[in-house]
Amino acid sequence: MKNEKSHYMYPLLLLLFGILFSVLSAYFSINSDGDWFARSGAVLSFISVVVQFLLSNRKKDKIEQLIYSNIGLKKSSSN
Repeated sequence: MKNEKSHYMYPLLLLLFGILFSVLSAYFSINSDGDWFARSGAVLSFISVVVQFLLSNRKKDKIEQLIYSNIGLKKSSSN
């Protein structure tokens, strides 16, 4: 179970980085003349796409392991 949780640590850290970046960008955008907050949306969107790719890749690997394992998928019993 611990190994399973460690698989999600990297995507979680990436999402936290994206949120922190957006919050800091909003703060600096309020306290300056530039528009930093507009760029943070693009960064957060890119990070979320990367996280989605990582998570879907892990799910695909689990499905492939199930298919190629000895357990296999449950076969329907049709006579």
